[in-house]
Amino acid sequence: MNRSILLSSLLFICVAAYSQPEITDSANRISLAKPLMVETQETVFKVVHIGDSHIQADWFSGRLRDLLQQHYGNAGKGLIFPYRQIKTNPPNTFSTFSNVPFQSAKMVRCRSACNVGIAAYDAYMQRGNSLAVSLKRDTSMQFVSALYHTEENDHAVIFNSDNDTANYTIQRTGDYVIASYKKQVPPTFSLQVKSAVTLNGIIASNGRPGVLYYTIGANGATFSNYNNAALFFKQLSSLQADLVIVSLGTNESVSDMPADTFYNYINTFYMNLAASCGHTNFMFTIPADNYRRRVSTTRKKVKGKWRKKRVVSYVNNTKVEEIRNTMVAFCNDKNVMYWDLYAAMGGKGSMKSWVHTGYAAKDHIHFSKAGYELQGELLFKALQRIIINL
Repeated sequence: MNRSILLSSLLFICVAAYSQPEITDSANRISLAKPLMVETQETVFKVVHIGDSHIQADWFSGRLRDLLQQHYGNAGKGLIFPYRQIKTNPPNTFSTFSNVPFQSAKMVRCRSACNVGIAAYDAYMQRGNSLAVSLKRDTSMQFVSALYHTEENDHAVIFNSDNDTANYTIQRTGDYVIASYKKQVPPTFSLQVKSAVTLNGIIASNGRPGVLYYTIGANGATFSNYNNAALFFKQLSSLQADLVIVSLGTNESVSDMPADTFYNYINTFYMNLAASCGHTNFMFTIPADNYRRRVSTTRKKVKGKWRKKRVVSYVNNTKVEEIRNTMVAFCNDKNVMYWDLYAAMGGKGSMKSWVHTGYAAKDHIHFSKAGYELQGELLFKALQRIIINL
């Protein structure tokens, strides 16, 4: 009898843990939407997704990438960076290997003007350093380019140990270089440096028509961090994006930043985007609901002695709604598309149910892999409503 009750209880817990949280109708809507002309029959449609830790892990953006490429063609991975070699978490779509770690610069440390590039991180590579890259999902031959800064010879970076300068196209733009390898390389390839460079990123595409999806994310990043990195916006222009998706605001929601200051940061970011990308389509995603961690101490008498007990609780973060309202107001003012994840997941207090169902992490800010992938699926459905495939 007791065993049957126990088994039934376990079954209930498992079902509850993996049931889907309630999603509102707004999950399938993009506000201020205009038709998105996606030409992928013979050309490449380039998407750039910019964000914070929600994007660096590439589960949300990765699921969206997979769905877009399944429906409209796969043109490649886009941005690659040696995250592991600078001791931060990489996405799972590629691996990088080196026999030495790299020193780094991080955009989140930019409290004032700085020169961090397109990946929101820089890696400092010394003469003779090498990096092996292995794509995990795209097994096609690849066209590759490297973006970097060097004080010496512009031909400082080579691929697959090919020293023939005739096999590279070198484009110097201000204070950085784009070296494009004319030959295709296998999905596992290497990069070597002949003199010290600051590596900003590697671009990989397979040469086929379809969607080329660049993911740019940095743990802890804010609009202000990106605004301080002038080189980021210079290099962003070289990607020639057709759609830029911006997923920022979570880190501002756990700060005491006034609404008008936040609005100004978004506006500066948007002006920088417009200056870099011209008439590109822009879309902002509204941050999810979250909770703030609270730690308190209680005293309890145990066997005649008073004991202190540390109690951790989570309180709904009312700042998120202010952040959400400010972003919506900005998008309405500028007539910019936005997707309201806050409303889609259920609004105020909804993070609690996402944690309960296993779709969000116990920190009540981040999500599980399944939760991020669900967001990618919801955004894809929303995008489908406005995509015209030519």
